[in-house]
Amino acid sequence: MADDIDDLLDEVEASFVKKQDSPKKLSKTLSSSNKIKDRYKDDDLNSIMDEICAIPEADNLSIPHPISHTAPVTPGSTKKRCFQLYLSGTAVPDGINTTAHQRACDSLRCTDCDFKVSTFKDVVWDSSTDYLFLRNNMPDFSRLKAKLLHKSGAKAYACQCKFRSVNKLMDVSKEKELKWVCGKHA
Repeated sequence: MADDIDDLLDEVEASFVKKQDSPKKLSKTLSSSNKIKDRYKDDDLNSIMDEICAIPEADNLSIPHPISHTAPVTPGSTKKRCFQLYLSGTAVPDGINTTAHQRACDSLRCTDCDFKVSTFKDVVWDSSTDYLFLRNNMPDFSRLKAKLLHKSGAKAYACQCKFRSVNKLMDVSKEKELKWVCGKHA
């Protein structure tokens, strides 16, 4: 069996290596071919480095910007919330409440009924107003005026589940049953 393997190795060697080449000549040929390969590798590296050096500076390149699928944000286009929620009579101006300006929020929304809070100036709610009346008649003023009484300087606030009559500045956070939040101002 060892003879078979030796014969097979001799056959493979004969097919790849010429018989006239001596082992010394063969080693010289292999070393010279390795030097040529190394030289080509160096040439390849030099050519790659030359290509890299030929690329213009990054400052001069125009890189395309990615396409944005959202609307651009411009100053003033973002909606803002009130710093603290206040209700008030007509003496205090309506608008966004900030730390610098106390105003009654005019963009209220109820989180219980998910309805916009309506505001009516110079009126108050009648004491007989109830949940069912508001649920059936909000926000139609012509139907609501049956339960509104005239009072100068007051405001009547209501959603479909809660109502308040206010004469002076009132903090909404102190009214535990009111689940009203700022619905953001443009």
